[in-house]
Amino acid sequence: MSHTRESIRQLLLDTTPINYKGLVITRGELAAQRGIVALWRNQTCCERNRHKSIGVNGIGFNAWHASAASHLAQWMVGGKSSSLHFVRRVGGTMVFRGEMRSRVGVAGDLAWIYAGQLAEIANENEVRG
Repeated sequence: MSHTRESIRQLLLDTTPINYKGLVITRGELAAQRGIVALWRNQTCCERNRHKSIGVNGIGFNAWHASAASHLAQWMVGGKSSSLHFVRRVGGTMVFRGEMRSRVGVAGDLAWIYAGQLAEIANENEVRG
């Protein structure tokens, strides 16, 4: 299946409840959280550790989102900058664009913005098998 920006956005809107690690979450919420970790994984090691976008390469988060998105992704992988695996569901709140927001909402907003890159990542992962 070839993924597109539109197909990723449709997935993000999916409100079907699922049981994930003992928690009820929607398919769209889970997709958004996995997407943020996938984007963070594509940042360079230096960008992940500094929580900044260092170069203009069209990969990962842009300079406006890099700090908040990197902190969110690092929280999701258990606080270990060396870990690249999603280990916990987003909960609680964080500051994003100068206001307190739910982490689930921030993950969804960011995944929506980066849906094109997420489609590319999904397609590359399918090729790798």
